Amino acid sequence: MTEEQINQFIRIQKIEDEIQRSFECLLNDNTSEELNINIKNISIDPKNIKYKLTEVDFHSFQTSINNGENEIGYYALLYDCEGKIIDDFFVIY
Repeated sequence: MTEEQINQFIRIQKIEDEIQRSFECLLNDNTSEELNINIKNISIDPKNIKYKLTEVDFHSFQTSINNGENEIGYYALLYDCEGKIIDDFFVIY
């Protein structure tokens, strides 16, 4: 995808809103222990999204997970080529 196509995909699929909503649902629906994290005061920056095409041709949109000023991981949404969410996941460093 070109940068213009990526930006268009972000606008059409409302990735900023979806990544924020999905992350909040993840935190609200699970305890810290279930998520295997010991920090409750974490946030994301949905305006700062990185794109990559995965090895299986899914579109990955990820944003950093922060604890205050410190980046402690990232949260990602995976989309298929039709714009459907395939998966979401987070990684804590």
